[in-house]
Amino acid sequence: MKANKMLVFVLAAIVVLVSQSFAANLASDKSSNYSGTWTNGSNGGTGFGLWTLSASGGGGSYIGGTGEAPSGSSFGIYGATSGTSTAFRAFIGSLTAGQTFSIDLGNTTITASGASMGLTLFSGATPEFTLQFTGGGADWQLNDGGSFFNTSQGYVANTPLLFTFTYNGGSSYSYTFGSATGVNFTASNPISGLNGVNLYNNAQGSGQNLGFDNLAIVPEPSTLALVGISLFGAIGLIRRRKV
Repeated sequence: MKANKMLVFVLAAIVVLVSQSFAANLASDKSSNYSGTWTNGSNGGTGFGLWTLSASGGGGSYIGGTGEAPSGSSFGIYGATSGTSTAFRAFIGSLTAGQTFSIDLGNTTITASGASMGLTLFSGATPEFTLQFTGGGADWQLNDGGSFFNTSQGYVANTPLLFTFTYNGGSSYSYTFGSATGVNFTASNPISGLNGVNLYNNAQGSGQNLGFDNLAIVPEPSTLALVGISLFGAIGLIRRRKV
């Protein structure tokens, strides 16, 4: 009996250690960590990889007032009429079941029909999940591997909207975005191995900027609680078999 108990504890410890070794680091970052200077290769905050900033056709990036940040300042990217700008941030490790990525998003006005802005979660070089607003539309859209579908969160200029993405394991995820929510959604394609986020602004035009701040990755405490429940359940089965 003691040997069986010890075996269960050892196996549970191995499961936890393996999960933690591949899980994304606990991470946080915000624009106020940069003293107004944000360039390619910057790495403020903790737990994330370097920023990779890219722009073309008059696009660019900055830290300043974008009209939506709760603190009055944020990271910002702009695309210009025919330009684009991206800001990529790698995770250290991949999201595992129960982990959540969160970010405050917002924007100034957008009037260019067909222009787009948003974020994409990547698995390596493969885009897996996209949140996007397209000029001329009314609501933000999601794409989890198939086609875009409506979030029912309307476009609101100069207003911060908190976005959270929780990976549930397999192809399951949950999200919140402003007043919109989706619980235990099943993605059209597998979404495991999410290890980076890319913010983008495509051809919005002068003064039509995407702002974001307060990036974070947090563990879900219930994950370890579930491991504990499974552990005690296994011990109970062993006890019943031995009686």
